Amino acid sequence: MLVNITLQEAQDISYALFLAFKKICEENKLCYYLSGGTLLGAARHKGFIPWDDDMDVMMPRPDYEKLLSLNLELPENLQLFSCETDGQYNYPFAKLCDMRYKVHFGHHLEERSIGMYIDIFPIEGLPDGKWGKKFYFKWMAWLNIMRNAALRSAFLPNEKFIFIKKLMLPYARKRGANHYARKMNSYAKKYPLGSTGHAGVTMITHYGSREWMRREVFEPGEPLPFRDQLCGAPKGWDEYLRNLYGDYMQLPPEDKRRTDHGNFTIEVR
Repeated sequence: MLVNITLQEAQDISYALFLAFKKICEENKLCYYLSGGTLLGAARHKGFIPWDDDMDVMMPRPDYEKLLSLNLELPENLQLFSCETDGQYNYPFAKLCDMRYKVHFGHHLEERSIGMYIDIFPIEGLPDGKWGKKFYFKWMAWLNIMRNAALRSAFLPNEKFIFIKKLMLPYARKRGANHYARKMNSYAKKYPLGSTGHAGVTMITHYGSREWMRREVFEPGEPLPFRDQLCGAPKGWDEYLRNLYGDYMQLPPEDKRRTDHGNFTIEVR
């Protein structure tokens, strides 16, 4: 049975998942930080952005890979997914999921249902030079386009380059989304963290080269409050947020205050 859930309910489920993730990191001495809009929420609202419905975290690549290698004894409703460990998983970054729920987003991608989740992104080393940076982000964006093409069920009416994308569909589907997720993951490790002067999160591509920052930004910093917890934040969290959002303390216009995911329903298993 499908049921609509409120924004508050979605936030509460995400927060419970985050608390489980935070406990894993603390018990195994793993470094993590709040990421993206979740870090923005901590800085500006001391919790969720009021119209946001999920949580994102990031980890230095060595800690991220250690997390995936752990023999975790999770509660039966929780499962950690990654493309390295699951050939049917179609994202280049990990998710911790509550499998009691089945999410229905109702968009144009045929995505495997993996329950309510938090996203876990690795922090990568990035090339120092201007042209190396440009090529890196262009190539990652292209791989992500192919990954999405492998999942297509339809095209949006005003979508750009539809003819080219339709030509790519048979090839992308033959390879499969997991193939491109793994390619993204493999390419992201080209520059080991600490081997260059720059770093960033590159598995989610809509910020593009705004994710390219000084390596020092991602050193451990003072924790920030999020709801009733003090949570990991990078040393340069202000620089990070300004890179992504500009004047991040300024609220967006009211018509922009909406989640990226749109409306969704859940099925309780």
